[in-house]
Amino acid sequence: MFEQMERQFMDALASLAGALKAGYSVDHALTEAWREMVLLYGENALISREFGRMQSRLEMNRRPEEVLMEFAQRSRLEDAAVFAEVFAVAGRSGGDLILVISKTTEMIGEKLRAEQEIRTAIRARQFEQKIMNGMPLGILAYMEVVSPGYMAPMYGTIRGIFIMSLGLLLYGAAYLLGKKMTEIEV
Repeated sequence: MFEQMERQFMDALASLAGALKAGYSVDHALTEAWREMVLLYGENALISREFGRMQSRLEMNRRPEEVLMEFAQRSRLEDAAVFAEVFAVAGRSGGDLILVISKTTEMIGEKLRAEQEIRTAIRARQFEQKIMNGMPLGILAYMEVVSPGYMAPMYGTIRGIFIMSLGLLLYGAAYLLGKKMTEIEV
């Protein structure tokens, strides 16, 4: 859900930057971004509802900086907070708002793409770990099916039971270690 909101916010920023480049005022650019989000994701999407809420606040003569800050607080998106802060500073200092928003959007987009690549790599390693965890059990099952008596000494003697128990403990430790290694937050 959080990743989805980040992507939708990125699309909203791109739409906002495009509207500002087209010559819209900030208020009208936010309205245009809201309309595009409704077209892109539908009226019930989180980003559409949030931009709709922002739109109604703008109609009550709230400043765009305040509206963006409120959105950042509600959404708890770090990128939204950064964008709102940059937007407020650019508005106060009289900077080139279009350039600032475009650059900020570009930087946030690069950050989100990098995070997505990292998440994809982590998920691939987690999938590999699941396969590796199942391999020993698969090998044992295969040996039992192909040659039923082959594994009997490992379960019928004291020495075999000790070796298999030790193997089970090592397998459990490897499982826990592998799980710990692939539990990475991005």
